[in-house]
Amino acid sequence: MQSEMFEETRNEEDTAQTRTVGLTIPLYKETPVARAMRRIRSVMLKGMAPVVAYSSGKDSSALAALVLNAAREMREKGEHPRSFIPANNPNAVLLVDALLDNGHAFQRILTDAQPMKKVAPDWLVRHVVGPNGQTVARAALDVLDRGSSPEYLHTRHAMAASLASKGVPTWTWVPGGSWAERRVPALPPRDDQAADEAKHRLQEISTCADADYQFGPSPRFST
Repeated sequence: MQSEMFEETRNEEDTAQTRTVGLTIPLYKETPVARAMRRIRSVMLKGMAPVVAYSSGKDSSALAALVLNAAREMREKGEHPRSFIPANNPNAVLLVDALLDNGHAFQRILTDAQPMKKVAPDWLVRHVVGPNGQTVARAALDVLDRGSSPEYLHTRHAMAASLASKGVPTWTWVPGGSWAERRVPALPPRDDQAADEAKHRLQEISTCADADYQFGPSPRFST
């Protein structure tokens, strides 16, 4: 999305400015808010889903408001913007990028519950192959920070066990390494992938040091 905005900026500079007596003077006036919303709309009209790194601070809150207002105006005009995806930390941004790159259908579940009281996963991915090689309607995606407290891990494990009782597996990622080298591990294979490809993806997950895919809590990340 950022690259699209920068490209839009370059195009504006090429077409909307002229030189007079050595000064660069805009040919039209546009408020910063109007300009930002126009650029956001241009991205959404291309079918791209905005991903906003949201921390609840004033800067990210202002950006989220711009995206939501742009989407609302588009709907009022009969246009169909893509979903707005809030990502509250860099790991979530990496995860969204990986899900989009792999063509997954996914959902971010927002809640006001405190982390220790959550009973639902933050992310769901749909139409995937389960860890047993059988197709499942959905799987949970759980991102655990290294050094999470035993109490928090107990809460997440209880959630994974509850999901397993409903036939929903949990993919767990425990990010590690420097930010420059960090990559999202293999994700659950989509149910429309070839059988050999899906099997290979499941094997990748099983041998990955930072990820696991189970019906129920991961025994590898229990402490």
